Amino acid sequence: MRKKTLLLFIAALLLTGCAGKNNTSEQTTKSESPATDAVVETTTEAPTEAPTAIGHTDNNTSPFSMTYLGHASVKLVTKSGYVIYVDPYQSPADYSQPADLILVTHGHSDHNVVSLCTTKDNTQIITHKEALADGKYNKFSFDGVEIEAVPAANDNHRINECVGYIISFDGITIYHAGDTSKLNEMTLLKDRNIDIAMYPIDGKYNMDAKEASECAEIVGAPFNIPIHDYDLPSEPKKSLNFNATGKTVLEYGETIKLDSYTR
Repeated sequence: MRKKTLLLFIAALLLTGCAGKNNTSEQTTKSESPATDAVVETTTEAPTEAPTAIGHTDNNTSPFSMTYLGHASVKLVTKSGYVIYVDPYQSPADYSQPADLILVTHGHSDHNVVSLCTTKDNTQIITHKEALADGKYNKFSFDGVEIEAVPAANDNHRINECVGYIISFDGITIYHAGDTSKLNEMTLLKDRNIDIAMYPIDGKYNMDAKEASECAEIVGAPFNIPIHDYDLPSEPKKSLNFNATGKTVLEYGETIKLDSYTR
């Protein structure tokens, strides 16, 4: 009898100790199921802080600006407030400003996540399929914005499935090269009076920074921006090896006023 009493006393102590435990990262609730009288346990994890949207700053919605959203993705805003996204990617980036126009250079998943963009009923979307149709590089015009598709290609990107874009508005001309390496067709851009040119420099899926520097010399824009440098801001940058006139390295989310970049 003493042994049984001692065992019951120890069991009571153990149960009391378990009931006193508290887990700060998880909360466990118990409720009885009326249908089965069984005890049901549900576990709720402590909420994690949502990531801050890249490019979400007070000045990135201002007219006549460009915001580098990361990878090969940029946002352009005209003087009238017309909003253009190119190659949407990186879900932490801020695509909340409603798009008037979305441009996609090719079908790879790091360039074509159109669903990230806030759209309007009349948002225009142009992909490489519309830009390069039946072997013809097409031109488009929307509310004072002129778009022209141009060749882009390398071993990882077929020339019939990829384009670059020349985008002109409010007296400025911007060249987004898309995913490409150096092409002979780039010599034709020399006379286009391009103000800002953007080149991929990752050296894995596209040309490296040295070859991109050669492209910048061919095209002759006074300002040149390296893109497609790395996948995450914490990775080492290859832009140190990019040497071009008016080299402009933008951080993810950085906005520049385009007034200072016109000829």
